[in-house]
Amino acid sequence: MEFSIQLAGLKNGSNELEYELEDGFFAEMGGEKILGGGVKAVVNVEKTGSQMRVDVRVEGVVKTTCDRCLEEMEVKIENEEEFGVRMGSETSYEDEDMVIIAEDDGMLQMDERLYEMCIVALPIVCVHEKGKCNEKMIEILEAHSASSNEEKSSDPRWDALKNIINK
Repeated sequence: MEFSIQLAGLKNGSNELEYELEDGFFAEMGGEKILGGGVKAVVNVEKTGSQMRVDVRVEGVVKTTCDRCLEEMEVKIENEEEFGVRMGSETSYEDEDMVIIAEDDGMLQMDERLYEMCIVALPIVCVHEKGKCNEKMIEILEAHSASSNEEKSSDPRWDALKNIINK
């Protein structure tokens, strides 16, 4: 497995590993939010006996969909996190701050964590810079938006109420 770390094979002290997360990785993860990209992940495992501290950093560019015009766009991402790892009787990834790896397995799976770090690094709203969106889609949105429909037709009952307020 490409994104697995064999913990038993690590030396005491600092162990640095680098991964390239590319289009194939994001397609394999099957998410809808990230369509592809080129992200460098640096994983540093600080091992002291059976306890380990893992520092992870992801940085690069991912392809996603513009929330305004639905065209593909690129977004720069950057994220860091750290967590602990210890050996136990069975593997558990449920705690974000401490991962337990079964002693008979000894493999730390990093693929899902790396993918989640990329997802979390995305802005809440992904939109092209002003003027970069698909012009035809913007025209359609403007034609169907509530504010443009209000300007085209007004309800005479509301107009009468507005006149009362303005007096």
